[in-house]
Amino acid sequence: MPRSKRIVNLPEVEAGSYNPDRKLIKNTLLLNQVAHFQKIERESMTEGQAAEYIQRITELLHPRTITAGEKQGE
Repeated sequence: MPRSKRIVNLPEVEAGSYNPDRKLIKNTLLLNQVAHFQKIERESMTEGQAAEYIQRITELLHPRTITAGEKQGE
């Protein structure tokens, strides 16, 4: 099937409308798009991939602290 040659013109983005440091919770459109992609990603994930993901996120949310007598990286 040939692709459409229809072109959609988009308006210019206003200065200051994009803020890479803004919390995502303030942008419903992006928040919903990310949630949609995460759902697709979860549906195709294997149990092994899920385990790796859970470990990676857990480490981000709960960084390990170094206890007395322990070297960093142990």
